Amino acid sequence: VARVKGSELTGVDFALARCSEISGSLCNAQGESLPACNLSMMRLNPEQVATFGSENIGPSGVTSGEQGEFTFEAVPPGRYEIHASVSDAVVRATQAPLFVHEGESIRGLRLVANVQPPGSIEGRVVDAASGEGIKEFAVEGLSHRNSEEVQPRNGRFRRDPSTVGVFYVDDISPGTIGGRIGAPGYAPQTFVTELKSGGTNALRIALNREGTLHALVTRNGGPTDKAQVTAALQTEGEAFVVRLDPVENQVGSYKAVGLVAGDYRITAHVEADSVAYYTVQDAVTVRGGYATESMI
Repeated sequence: VARVKGSELTGVDFALARCSEISGSLCNAQGESLPACNLSMMRLNPEQVATFGSENIGPSGVTSGEQGEFTFEAVPPGRYEIHASVSDAVVRATQAPLFVHEGESIRGLRLVANVQPPGSIEGRVVDAASGEGIKEFAVEGLSHRNSEEVQPRNGRFRRDPSTVGVFYVDDISPGTIGGRIGAPGYAPQTFVTELKSGGTNALRIALNREGTLHALVTRNGGPTDKAQVTAALQTEGEAFVVRLDPVENQVGSYKAVGLVAGDYRITAHVEADSVAYYTVQDAVTVRGGYATESMI
């Protein structure tokens, strides 16, 4: 039982775990030492994989020496991964979780940072109908799926000032790269490409003029604003569903813009009374650059 006498606390036992020291060296896949690299120990909970920037950071980070040597001091017991920052990439330097037991130091640990050379993308954005380059476009949402790098290199985006619609992404991590291309007046287009280490992928992204879809929804012979309206693009793969929004000051009129050309199935859930709905559908073809009408 703890007792306080004046400013003195008595009768309290503190159980402190003995910390450990972890030391070793860092090299690349060819066995060459990697000096001046930042290393971090990331604590792993059971069944959890650490990610760069998470709250699982263990002891303070260290920097490798001239021969790649490093030492982590005062490491609490636990299960860790060690991440290394090399050439603007952050990779896992441990091939399996590192178990640190109380008071047990680990010396001579050899870490390998396998940083693959970056690749690049050469792309051209064109009008699908004419094949001509599109001047005003944006590349958005570049994403990576790369098991080697904890923090993939996003690369450097630049345009070719001499050729309309041409862009480059330099120094990007290899792996499965995805993104989205958009341009005013055109329906956006996504892309996925497999980029090899040190390789260059050429992409041609053809954008269709955006289509517009108008739907007039009626109930009992008159237009109604008591409906929820969607349109699903009919494709062989994953369905693409958009919502049609009510048009202001036009009862029963619903609209969607920026649609990819194709065959759509419109579905309207119409309120029959305060607790019941009924569903009506229609099939339409949306053409790029045109407005398509439907009455359901």
